Formats: sequence, C-alpha cells, structure tokens
Amino acid sequence: PYADDSEHVPRILQCGHTACQGCLSLMLRTAKTEAHSKKLECPECREVTVVKQGKASNLQKNFGMLR
Repeated sequence: PYADDSEHVPRILQCGHTACQGCLSLMLRTAKTEAHSKKLECPECREVTVVKQGKASNLQKNFGMLR
C-alpha cells in the first residue's frame, strides 16, 4: 500500500536511519539551501544528510520496508 502513497514512502538517510517522505519534507521546509541542496539532521541521531535540490523524494527509498 505504501508504494502508491508518496507521503508514506520510507526514505533512507546517510546515517542509515529511515523516515517517511512526508515527515522529511516537512523538516526540509525550514532547512537552509546551500548549493542546490539542503542539509537535514536525522531525527534519531542528528547526523547531517545532504539532500539534492532539498527534496525528500531525491533520497533513496528503503525498499526493505516497502514489502
């Protein structure tokens, strides 16, 4: 069911933690834009992930959670 609902697609951060695309999109709204990307702190461990064009949809899907 989640594969068709883009807001609930699980996305992997550079630290290995996963969050839903909708939540990450909300977090990216307030992130500062730098060189066509935004820096996002992981809500679990605070490690920074650089997100291309500041769009959560550009992060890799966690396909293991989509099954």
